[in-house]
Amino acid sequence: MHMSVCASVCVSMHMRVCISVCVSMHMRVCACVHPCVCEYACESVCVGDGDVM
Repeated sequence: MHMSVCASVCVSMHMRVCISVCVSMHMRVCACVHPCVCEYACESVCVGDGDVM
């Protein structure tokens, strides 16, 4: 079973910063700092790892 979990946290102080952390079966962790839309980018990386349903 290939399990992939994506979690995104948005922090707005002076500007909105989105930190997405992808954890896949291969223990792959990716952190992106983008305009709160990085959640999709990080998820794509995790899916590209070979965990496709």
